[in-house]
Amino acid sequence: LLPKFADLVSCASLLVCVLNFLLAHVPPSRLRKPLNDAVAYPVRTATGATYTLGCVAFLMHAHLQDAQRLMPKVDDLLNELLSKDPVIERYDLVVDAVIMTGCGNYKGLLAVGAADRQLEI
Repeated sequence: LLPKFADLVSCASLLVCVLNFLLAHVPPSRLRKPLNDAVAYPVRTATGATYTLGCVAFLMHAHLQDAQRLMPKVDDLLNELLSKDPVIERYDLVVDAVIMTGCGNYKGLLAVGAADRQLEI
């Protein structure tokens, strides 16, 4: 995902991508503020949807464009790893959704027993 001698900016972009993936999969009941809260998550798409990748980059003072370039690579790697688990199912959000994550979305990722199965993979 990163060059052999990664610089700090590349590492920060990778961290933004990983945090975005995690934020996209936290159950709503575990969030302090819902993802559609405009104050807590201020970055929006052109359609007004919350853009989680943009929000994480904004909060970390990272370059959104760098994270946007890296997110598909991170997403491909995670898809490759998670596709080995038969319980986890990838799905795509509707384009005009209220929340846009910029990454793949997986049903069953945080289901009971999922961590044990993923550690085996």
